[in-house]
Amino acid sequence: MQQRLILTIVILLIFPLSGITQNTSTRFGIKGGINYSKLSAPKTTATAPDQHHWLMSYHMGIIVDIAMNEQAFLRMGLDWQGKGTKYENLLTKNGRAAPMYFELPLNFMLKKNAGRSDLYIGLGPYISYGIGGKNRYAALVANGTVFSEKITWNDHPPVAVQPGNGGYFRRFSWGANAVCGIEFSGKIALNLQYGYGLSNARPLADNYYQRELSAGIALFL
Repeated sequence: MQQRLILTIVILLIFPLSGITQNTSTRFGIKGGINYSKLSAPKTTATAPDQHHWLMSYHMGIIVDIAMNEQAFLRMGLDWQGKGTKYENLLTKNGRAAPMYFELPLNFMLKKNAGRSDLYIGLGPYISYGIGGKNRYAALVANGTVFSEKITWNDHPPVAVQPGNGGYFRRFSWGANAVCGIEFSGKIALNLQYGYGLSNARPLADNYYQRELSAGIALFL
């Protein structure tokens, strides 16, 4: 069901854009930077929730800007995004769940000329597909032994409560981005972005939403 929903969203995004590009100018670029991410704690839970803290990672990808007029454009692309969280619970300490995603963002952007540079802000949705990552943790029930495992992609919860369950994630996720930045001479851009996950990132009854703050640089070709 989720796969069909994601495919439908992608098709609805691509077909209108294919018509826009016939009458507008398009430019391409590459980008990269650092991320700080964590999972939000559930508001209600039957058991003690995991404690989450910010985890540093990185992102890189390609950018496609489609100009609508001199002040507005659509920004899309394909990103390699590192997300996740640091976590602790009753069975685990020093947990670091670091899933990696392919991400498709689509932001509506507005820009204003400020002399030799342009200021811009934007907002839009994203969809993500999990592709890998590591879950590293110390198991308290094993005298603090450190384990390193692959992220487990699953839409169903673990069968038992045990150390390492913090590495269970749903493969598909979606949310919204807010971005602002400054561009120099149409070639180099610096930006800040906040990602607000709207889907439960983990296969649990309690909702854990991804939160992400990133800073990066983009180079246009």
